[in-house]
Amino acid sequence: MNRLYLLYLIFILSCGSNNSYYLIDYQSFTIYSGLYTHKVWYKEAEIESEEIHIYIDGDGKPWKNRFFISSDPTKKSSVIQSLMDFDYNEKVYFGRPCYHGFSYECRSEDWTYDRYGSHIIKSMNDALTEYLNKKVKNFKSKKIILIGYSGGGAIAVLMARELKYVSKVITLAGNLDIDSWVNLHGYTYLNGSVNPVDLTYGHANLNWLFFFGGEDKNVPYEVMQSNIEIAFPDAKIMVLPGVAHTTGWGKYYEIILY
Repeated sequence: MNRLYLLYLIFILSCGSNNSYYLIDYQSFTIYSGLYTHKVWYKEAEIESEEIHIYIDGDGKPWKNRFFISSDPTKKSSVIQSLMDFDYNEKVYFGRPCYHGFSYECRSEDWTYDRYGSHIIKSMNDALTEYLNKKVKNFKSKKIILIGYSGGGAIAVLMARELKYVSKVITLAGNLDIDSWVNLHGYTYLNGSVNPVDLTYGHANLNWLFFFGGEDKNVPYEVMQSNIEIAFPDAKIMVLPGVAHTTGWGKYYEIILY
């Protein structure tokens, strides 16, 4: 009986869609932005540091396949959560609208065609600002760094354009030119989304650090290189050898994080 009960508990934990099974040593709560609910996990710094790292995950699984939309876009694995294991600064995993059990609040367009829409960015910005105001004393004296993976990289860049307190944006396999990306794969255009390379960015003190995988076939840098270099002329861009879209990032954590 005890063995059966243990197996049952393992099954229940493995089926959860909120990814909390991985971030088990983090504190978690939810923030309602006025538009959407965001699930947030955070952990205090393990070193002396003025930096706060805000992690934004990728698109997950918005589609079951090329024809059918997922009922919940959250994936059960996360590249960026794995990278967080190497980060000893104060760190926050900031859930996107509609993810981690809150797809019922949304239209399916919010995690498909509108996934980088202005309403999504506003909700992220409002929720993040509320979090920092409530949880971090004098947060504007800290170095707030957004770290986005894949589609989360697009969201991080679009957020930083509006948030004057952000000092740096780091992207990993960031989908920073969504039109070139959909053309590459033959996808339907994300008509409700904002393409990061179509905007201008005026932060005098904002640093951009974009990492791409040399073996990445999903978001290859060479496909969007020219548009990224025009939109972000001051960005530091690195293509990492041996890194694919979902593998190889961990061996470069010191370059990425420190």
